[in-house]
Amino acid sequence: MYPRIPQRRTPTGDLGGQDNMSAGSAESRPSLSNAYQILLKNEAPHFRQATETLFKVIQNIIAHPEDPAFQKLRRSTATFTTKIAPAVGAVRFLRAVGFTEEGDGDQASLTLLHIDLKLLEEGKLALKACVKEYARMQEELRRIENAAAAEKLAQLRDISKQNTAQRDQEQAAELLRQRELLKIDREDYVRQRDPTVLK
Repeated sequence: MYPRIPQRRTPTGDLGGQDNMSAGSAESRPSLSNAYQILLKNEAPHFRQATETLFKVIQNIIAHPEDPAFQKLRRSTATFTTKIAPAVGAVRFLRAVGFTEEGDGDQASLTLLHIDLKLLEEGKLALKACVKEYARMQEELRRIENAAAAEKLAQLRDISKQNTAQRDQEQAAELLRQRELLKIDREDYVRQRDPTVLK
């Protein structure tokens, strides 16, 4: 169960599955909760780069709400192609805080046409909660992997003990057989040297 995060309910509910919609209205916007849960599905490198970049994007807009340079993200930039695009849910998150799709080809971009500072603050809180939850999930995964490795090691040790016990039994049996053969050889030697024994 994912932690609750601050979010707004749209009049039509969560329409997060419609990634290709370009309108910036609340009705077409995916919810922060939906984007949050999808972000959690990324591998660690993509998750880390995406969440750090998304946080910087939001932080810059909040700090400089009058600067349009921070309100437009071109898809063709290195930052977008290497840090945002590879992470599932990253574009959805941008749309959840108000960004809309514009243009196509090299001119394609995500633009924040209307700044909603409250929604952006909610986005920051959602990212922080997402990072915290991801860390918890990774720790739980490591715990499970460590437990599985410990169980496997215990099984290998049990097998090793069983093999050692079997080897010890085989060595003991072989030693007993050698002693019996040595006893027979000694008895034969004594008989051969006894003059009262007919040859």
